[in-house]
Amino acid sequence: MIINGLKKYYLFVAAIAVSVTFAIYFFQVTSTDYISSVEKFKANFNSRETQLDDYLAIKANEIEDNKIHDQWTRPSDASNINIHVYRNDSLLFWNTNQLPIIRFAEIHFPADGLLNLQNGWYYSKTKVIGDYLVCASFLIKHDYAYENKHLSNNFAKELNLPFKATIL
Repeated sequence: MIINGLKKYYLFVAAIAVSVTFAIYFFQVTSTDYISSVEKFKANFNSRETQLDDYLAIKANEIEDNKIHDQWTRPSDASNINIHVYRNDSLLFWNTNQLPIIRFAEIHFPADGLLNLQNGWYYSKTKVIGDYLVCASFLIKHDYAYENKHLSNNFAKELNLPFKATIL
């Protein structure tokens, strides 16, 4: 008798079983803890900003002490912080080729704050020392016009988010 009842409603029972299985799978796969991820991102960003401030102060002190030429011979000790030194709008020193800049300062760079440049989003701060302008920055997120297996629009490793996000 029970077997006859199951035969009669087997499609209904199968549909419920598949629906429950799908719901469990869906909630396991798509449940991301956005709040803790964003809090971790904020903490990492604040830490990077502190590093940037410290490194900018060190470079500014070196320039004040007329040690600008020592920077040419010495490799950078903070490779994840980008430094650009200008004098009268001419680029004199840089420790990276990551920023899309030309030999002379352009409208968008150097500047303070959040910058959307040709290859990504950067956070930057500047300091004027006499006729020198020192700009320190770090990458927040790559933003390429095209993506492939070598170029992907992801956040920097230090600020990694486990989900896709955009900066507006």
